[in-house]
Amino acid sequence: MVRFCENIGEEYRFTVSRIIATYSLEQDLRDIFVEGKSDVCVLQEYARVNSINNSKIYNIDDVFIPNNMLKPPHGSGNRGRVIALAETLSEHPDLGYDNVFCLADKDLDQLEDIPPYRRLWLTEFTCLEAYIFTNEITMQIINTFFCKKIDHDNVREIMRTCVYLYFARKYKKDKAPSLSWVDPSNSISMEGASLIFDSSNFLERMLTNQGMAHLTEDAKETIARMTDSHNTDARYAIHKDDYFRVICRYAKLKRCDANLCKPEVFSRVALSHILNGSSKYSTFQKYLEWAKPSQGARP
Repeated sequence: MVRFCENIGEEYRFTVSRIIATYSLEQDLRDIFVEGKSDVCVLQEYARVNSINNSKIYNIDDVFIPNNMLKPPHGSGNRGRVIALAETLSEHPDLGYDNVFCLADKDLDQLEDIPPYRRLWLTEFTCLEAYIFTNEITMQIINTFFCKKIDHDNVREIMRTCVYLYFARKYKKDKAPSLSWVDPSNSISMEGASLIFDSSNFLERMLTNQGMAHLTEDAKETIARMTDSHNTDARYAIHKDDYFRVICRYAKLKRCDANLCKPEVFSRVALSHILNGSSKYSTFQKYLEWAKPSQGARP
């Protein structure tokens, strides 16, 4: 796809009309639009390792999505914009059946919350990075990246805290979407050798401090119930921002190097761990099987 000039902001490379025109003519491409830079990096590296040379991965930030394409249930952020593009491309009759798709995080939605748009792929778990959100891999990452031994109890508390925060996000989305999300770090501390998450303090900062104190008891009961009843794979109920932030808070409390205890730094470590196991991950396999057959030289 080439750059073009239209009456849009300089930060954009493509318009939807240009995308439709390109993929109506270029039937043999294998391109995919994703939510952000981290997804681009992960898929680009996976494509390089697997010699996928006829596929391009584009950041949705490069696409001008008009407001009238966005739908409230999916929001106006990058994820909502990816879904909006997928819907529009799915409805267009002139596009090659297999030449372009959009990949979005499943995030807080259940499968029934998103229509089955033909050109939309959803991640298997909450996000592309979620493949590493297991006790075993989390322990390995902390031990190697931060050079700190962590016991099983603290790994379990990290994961449980992340699951709680996922359902707190879901509660906020359902009951108080206007609230600003708050950083959970100040509600996490160490008591002796044990990691402690103070959920009451977290809800007070998120609800009471933003004029929603009347929701506190309902939030406590609802979020606790959802957390306690979640007995399936934690990767279905962890938001990537919480995962990186909670682990960095733990590392900071353990007096690790401050430069390492930054979510934006630590999140980059995920790339190597994701790719190490990518051969058995369904989202990557789906991408490989789709892109690989078209291995001709890219125009």
